Amino acid sequence: MKILNRLIELLIIIVMALLQKLPAQSNIEKLEKIVQQSEEIRLLQVSRDGRWMMWQGVYETKPSEMKVIDTKHPEKMMKFDAKNILFIHDHNLLIQKGSAVEFKDPVKGTTKEFQNVKAFGSIESNDLFWIHYDAKKANAVEVYSKDLKVIYKMSEVDRVKPLDQNLAFYTSTDELKEISIFSSVQKKSEKIYSGKSEVYSLAESKIASGGWLITVMEKQGLKAIYVDHNHQSKELVVNGQKYFDVISNKPSANEDGLFLFLGNYEKMNNDGLDIWYGNEVNLTGHFRKVYEPNRVIWFPEENKIQQIDSRFIDGIAAGKSGMYLSIEKNPNQVDYRDTEISPVPEKTFLYDTKTGLDIYVDEILKYTMVDPLGKILLYKKDGQWISYEIATGKKTALSIGIDASPYFAGETVLWTLNNELWSQDMKSSKFHKLKTFEGKLEVLNARKDPIFNDSNISGFVVDLHQELLLKVIAEDDVKHSVISWKNGVVKTVINQTNDKISSLSGNNTSKSHYWIAENYNKNPVIMKKGFAKKTAEQLYDSKQPDTTLKIGMERLQYKGPNNEDLTALLYLPPNIKKNEKLPVVVYIYEVQRKYHNDYLQPTFRNQDGFSIRLLLEAGFMVMLPDITKGSEGPGISALYCVNQAMDQLSKIEQADMTKVGLMGRSFGGYETNFIATQSNRFAAYISGTGFSDPMHSAFAFNYGSYSPDYARLEHGQYSFGDFSENKEKYIKNSPLFYMEQVTAPMLLWSGLKDTNVSPEGNKSTFSALRKYRKPVIALFYTDENHGIIDSKLQKDLTTRIIEWWQYFLKGKRNVPWILKQTKDAV
Repeated sequence: MKILNRLIELLIIIVMALLQKLPAQSNIEKLEKIVQQSEEIRLLQVSRDGRWMMWQGVYETKPSEMKVIDTKHPEKMMKFDAKNILFIHDHNLLIQKGSAVEFKDPVKGTTKEFQNVKAFGSIESNDLFWIHYDAKKANAVEVYSKDLKVIYKMSEVDRVKPLDQNLAFYTSTDELKEISIFSSVQKKSEKIYSGKSEVYSLAESKIASGGWLITVMEKQGLKAIYVDHNHQSKELVVNGQKYFDVISNKPSANEDGLFLFLGNYEKMNNDGLDIWYGNEVNLTGHFRKVYEPNRVIWFPEENKIQQIDSRFIDGIAAGKSGMYLSIEKNPNQVDYRDTEISPVPEKTFLYDTKTGLDIYVDEILKYTMVDPLGKILLYKKDGQWISYEIATGKKTALSIGIDASPYFAGETVLWTLNNELWSQDMKSSKFHKLKTFEGKLEVLNARKDPIFNDSNISGFVVDLHQELLLKVIAEDDVKHSVISWKNGVVKTVINQTNDKISSLSGNNTSKSHYWIAENYNKNPVIMKKGFAKKTAEQLYDSKQPDTTLKIGMERLQYKGPNNEDLTALLYLPPNIKKNEKLPVVVYIYEVQRKYHNDYLQPTFRNQDGFSIRLLLEAGFMVMLPDITKGSEGPGISALYCVNQAMDQLSKIEQADMTKVGLMGRSFGGYETNFIATQSNRFAAYISGTGFSDPMHSAFAFNYGSYSPDYARLEHGQYSFGDFSENKEKYIKNSPLFYMEQVTAPMLLWSGLKDTNVSPEGNKSTFSALRKYRKPVIALFYTDENHGIIDSKLQKDLTTRIIEWWQYFLKGKRNVPWILKQTKDAV
């Protein structure tokens, strides 16, 4: 019997050895099959009448599909191998297939096909759509009504530009360039420009009397022309100059004025010598063309020009107040990024176009809130909210908590403060509590007013005539519900759930809400709930692997360096057995518990090569610990947090604590580099695009921002503080200073065109590990930046990362590219 048992033991050892020698590629092939079973839902849209729904089904190994369903009969699905689909009218479709476009009415079954199409679109406000044909059909444009009748046609059109409710038709001959505007209201076109110059840009002026701003390109540069509603034109001339390298049209605070940024590029040195001066605030001009903007308000009907003083930066319309918010240049600023990363109170002014005066507002820390109507500014100062009345200059300290968030709604400001909803009357600044809810509030359907789109200024707007959609977050920060609030009436849209909710919208015609729900172990599904219904119905279930529902999760609790409560998300692979020991991959960055309900998409298309789902399917546990910063520095804080999480992980019966790997990218790459020099708890490491030496990196030049990185190291993610005052902290948190202490193999990767974190950092780490004869491999992707973008290389990195963990945590040794390094070392 003993001989038999011994033979069985030997047989098991032989089988295990053979299994370890099986090609790692066979494991990857298994994961490829899982990836093939997955669909991603993108671009969810609902028709105007709410009955029809459309989305793009995206797959990794086959072309995407456009899918359309009738929400009353979701089992009936139309699929299109189409480049693009538009909903037009109430529910009709325009479907683009190559150079053909098909019109389809899914209710009546009506179809019409258009061939030789190079562009198409719609004017929804007037139920029109347009088709632009190619040269085979004389480059004609046809505009169609809802009943498929041609209401307008023009031939030999070079380009069509959609405007708000109109279309601009660009035409040309050898001699002339012309623009005609088609009015969707009048159903006819008018020629507004004819000239020899090439048209560079066209925009509706947005001033009260109408008209257009046209920029043309001539040999001397760009020239701005205003064309009024009578088609009379005026050229912009500023201080005798009418040609510029840059003419940028910005939102205006004046009903009768255009706000423009003008400039000419500064000359770049090209004589073999480039001189940098210590008093230059912005060094960008040494690398690419830059200009100092001249900010002007042009009143074309009066042909009057006003200029914002050059001592100010920015220039942002304060609603329609006739005033522009500007910040005085800081004479103490060394580099332009200093205040971007570490904001300081800045002297803020309003330029008044009526008086031509610069009115001092206050010293304000960044992120002023501006009412789109131009009545008030809101900003934080000395621990309280301040309301500044633009017309009078009156300041009022508001009686609402500093953590409150404002939303503008006409003459009212709506505020959320923790679990409370408040309204504030703009004139009196008096507050009224509207409702107390059972959790922290987040407004889901607020929008940023377009006037502030390209600025740091915020002006979030809600429409109180429509429902307000509020996310109510439970105390555990995991569960939440969605409610509808209108005129004091509260209705539940989505009952309390752990699911992640996205693409939420309401439709007043169908009286229904629609959304996508997902979770870490629940594939994305499309849901619908009628306004009067108590329960939601599922319209579509995306195609996913069968193992999705079998994935598990544990939340491990521990304390951070400031005694704060932190969480590590521990994902458990499908079909895990109670008595088996499994290897663990730990991925680090900052606070990661917010990802708890993200669906774990099985994909090789990962910019950092990290796929939780594929690692789970390959038989690994995956842990995402929270990391916060303490007073001793980012590296030491990360080590502390990870050790706390590891202590909790050791209490999980199935976790093999001898087979734990650590990885991170960018800031997480730096953290991984540091922990690798200080810990013996990990069997292997992977570090991507991370700093190796904060001392060098602080004063190294960043070619993404054209500035040194000290602001990021002193005040950004790293928060070291000023180098001159914290030199010991920089040294103690520098991975490069302790590379001889690394005790486990390390895989490094970078994009050689990374302008955010120089690949020289990983080269330094590689060189140090190589000098001290530590097992190390570095992957350098020649044409990639801070993340891997090329899909083939994404798969390459993801595959190599999985193979690395299989080699060092599972003992699967037949990986040639790793064996080349480790055959003598491991």
